Amino acid sequence: MNSAKICKLCKENSSNLSKSHIFPKGFLLIDGNREYIEAYTDADCSRKLRIGLYDNEILCPKCEEKIATYDDYAISVLRDKKNSYELYPQNKERFIIFDKLDYRKLRGFFASLLLRISFSSQKEISSLSVGEKYEKLISNDILVQGNFAYIDALICFLSDEEHRSFLMPRREKFNPQVKNRGIANGWRVYLPNMMLLIKLDQREHPFTLFMQDGEKRISTSLAYFEKGYKTLLVPQYVSFEDVINNISNICKNEKRKDGQIILLPHSDNQSVFRISHSKLS
Repeated sequence: MNSAKICKLCKENSSNLSKSHIFPKGFLLIDGNREYIEAYTDADCSRKLRIGLYDNEILCPKCEEKIATYDDYAISVLRDKKNSYELYPQNKERFIIFDKLDYRKLRGFFASLLLRISFSSQKEISSLSVGEKYEKLISNDILVQGNFAYIDALICFLSDEEHRSFLMPRREKFNPQVKNRGIANGWRVYLPNMMLLIKLDQREHPFTLFMQDGEKRISTSLAYFEKGYKTLLVPQYVSFEDVINNISNICKNEKRKDGQIILLPHSDNQSVFRISHSKLS
């Protein structure tokens, strides 16, 4: 009897499939300690997941190893904050600045995360799918080390204790509801003390923010590296409600010139950003 199973990524037969964590188990470590994860669903039910949410029916060992490369890199950046420093720590809302990033690997992590969510039949996420089109695009980019050009994300760190667990992801239409910002399809994904607004769309991320510090061009976007923005800006808030309210207000009040903006922090603590309409040439 042939007991081979088919890997959902490479579509090849495998004598055994890996125990694939949907959310990398490295994110279970908070301040050096392994914590339980609370998994919440739309039905307001939950269960304790001692070793995280995983599925042993989706990836062969070779494909699991390919994805692990992206997981390991994301853990070093997002959990361990490698090559980062804090900007304006005296403000209520702060920024973490990341230098020397591999933007392709970080986009690859977000893409592979969405792919695992889409592939899995675990009860918390079985109803979620990125669709056949993006399953094929992401799979191909993982197999050939592609660029994941359709992926971008606004990363926000959250300090409130209530955000130390995983919440289940959900599809979302990103719409700042202002005339100079477009709409894009995406996903809201939570990791411990982190919210990710991942754009899965050919259009630009509507919540992208920019800053310039001397000659250094800084952006929240993972898609502007090729345009000279080689430093990543990650806002740090107390809770996810602060993120949506603050960024929506920024988008409503911004002024643009030649399609670009510069964001500068206020000298007071009432608002982190002040919008300038200087041109970035």
